[in-house]
Amino acid sequence: GARAVESARLEIACGATHRGFESHPLRQGTQGHSALGCACQIYLSYASNQRGALVPSQIDHSSNDEFYMRQALYEAELAAIKGDVPIGAVIVREGRIISWGHNEREISNDPTGHAELIAIRRAAEEINSWRLSGCTLYVTLEPCLMCGGAIINSRIDRVVFGPYDPKAGALGSLYNVCSDPRLNHEAAITGGVLEEISSTLLAEFFQSLRTH
Repeated sequence: GARAVESARLEIACGATHRGFESHPLRQGTQGHSALGCACQIYLSYASNQRGALVPSQIDHSSNDEFYMRQALYEAELAAIKGDVPIGAVIVREGRIISWGHNEREISNDPTGHAELIAIRRAAEEINSWRLSGCTLYVTLEPCLMCGGAIINSRIDRVVFGPYDPKAGALGSLYNVCSDPRLNHEAAITGGVLEEISSTLLAEFFQSLRTH
């Protein structure tokens, strides 16, 4: 089933990387850990949630953003396994995760291989429409200008992200591209959701690169 396919994909990813991420915490159980450190364990328990699942009814509405952001953080961990910057994204429609993605710039040598763009493409395929009205994008770092443009062009209703990115962020840091009334679409923005976990993931990833 889907879990078997994912397990095989992780096996390939873990065997192919040479940047210090020799095994994935999800495959080691709760006692395992990777070079990303203990921060990963905070959300890896959520990884068993099937993609496409509805948010559990016991989680109240005020907690939904954190729930979905944890799914995006799982995607970020998958990027790190492959030696790519740990940024992940999921897109939610009517309470259901309809697509997901993580950075693949290094593995694909694609400058547009950002988590947001991959998730947006998959969402469009899933609903058979380029218009993603009614959808919310969750991403573990403030989107860049390129991804901000894709958010506008795909008509996503809302964007929720982790830490602000003072060097490249386009949804509040350097630009406010998704809140510009001169454009033909605006998206609601919520930043800072689980930002400490995402910031730690990024810091530990780059520290690992410097020591390997």
